[in-house]
Amino acid sequence: MRLYFDVEQIRTILDANRTNLELPPIDARFEVTEYTVEVVPGKLGTLIDAEQTALSLESVAATSTRTGVLPFQVGAEPQVTTEELEALGIEHLVSAFTTLHDCCQNRVTNIHLFADMVTGAIVLPGDSFELNEHVGERTVERGFLEDGTIIQGELVRTVGGGVSQFATTFYNAVFWGGYEDVSHRPHSYYFSRYPEGIEATISWPLPKLEFRNDSPSAILIVTEYTDTSIAVKFYGDNDGRIVAGEQRGGQTNMTIVAEGGPNAKVISSSLSGRFAPTEPRTEIRAAEGPIEVDEQRVVQKPAAGWSVRVTRTIVQNGVERIDEWTVRYVAKREIIEVHPCMVPGSEITCPTTTTTLPTTTTTVQP
Repeated sequence: MRLYFDVEQIRTILDANRTNLELPPIDARFEVTEYTVEVVPGKLGTLIDAEQTALSLESVAATSTRTGVLPFQVGAEPQVTTEELEALGIEHLVSAFTTLHDCCQNRVTNIHLFADMVTGAIVLPGDSFELNEHVGERTVERGFLEDGTIIQGELVRTVGGGVSQFATTFYNAVFWGGYEDVSHRPHSYYFSRYPEGIEATISWPLPKLEFRNDSPSAILIVTEYTDTSIAVKFYGDNDGRIVAGEQRGGQTNMTIVAEGGPNAKVISSSLSGRFAPTEPRTEIRAAEGPIEVDEQRVVQKPAAGWSVRVTRTIVQNGVERIDEWTVRYVAKREIIEVHPCMVPGSEITCPTTTTTLPTTTTTVQP
C-alpha cells in the first residue's frame, strides 16, 4: 500500500479557504500630493501551493502526531513592484490646468465619467496617448448622458456631449508641460470658458486628441473635479519646474510654482490679435413642432468669427523650439425657426387663424 494525497482535491480545499489562510502580495502604488509624488512600496505575500501541501501531508501522515505546518510560499512578488514604479522617474507635478463650468448639468456627469476613465493612466517615454482610444465610445450603457455637441455648425444634443471641456483642460496640461502635440482640433466657435486659441474639442470617433511623451520620464495623469470645475495634472520630471493654470472669467492665469533646475523645459506662449473677421449669417427654417405664423423661435444666437495665431516657445539647455499655428473660429450662424409658410420662397399658404404660443430660445453647450 502507498499513501498519497490527491493534488486536485487539496487545491479545491485550499481555494475555498485561501482568503483565511493567505496574505496576497500588495502592489506598489503612487501617492500624490498637490506638487509631489511618492512611491508607496509594495508588500510581499504568503501563498500556499497545492503540490507542496500534498507532499507535506504525506510526510506528517506517517508521524505519530499527524500534525505539521502548511508550506507557505513566503515572499510572493506583487504584480507591480516598488522597483518598477521608481524606474519610471515620476518625481513631481509638471503641469496642471483647471477650467470651470456650471453645476448640475448632464455635461458635468459626462465630464466626470470621462475624467474617472483617464485618471491613473501612465504614459511611458516615447509613447503616445490618444483620448478616444483610451476612453472609448461614449454610450448610454456606460452612463453617459445627452448634452451639447457642435454638429455641422449647430449645437445639438448627443450622448457624451460636453466632454470637450475635459479635452481642452487636458490639452492645456499637454501644452504647458511642453509635450509634443500629435493631433488636436480647436472648437469651431469660441467659448470664453476656454483659453482662446489654446483649446481642443473631441467627439467620437473624430476629432481626436493625441500627444506624445517626448520626455525621458514617464507621465502619471491625475484628474480632479468638483461640481463646478475639472482639473488635469501631469506628474513626471521637468527638473523640478512646476506650472499650474486656470481659465476664469475669460482669462487664462498661469502660475510658476517652481522655477526648476538648469535642465528644465521652459514654456512660454503668445497670442496674436484677432484678424480676418467674419460676420454671421441668418438661417430661417421651418419649425419642426407647432408654431404660430407670427412667432419666431431662436434656436441659435449669432456670434462673429475671426482668426488668431498661437505661438508656443520651448527653451531647454539653451535650445529654442517654436511651434506656431493659426486657429480659425467661424462665425456662428443665427438659426430662427418659423411657421413653414414664413420660410423665404415657401409655397405653403399661411393659415388665417392663430393661437399664440410663447417665444422660446433653445441653448445647449459643447
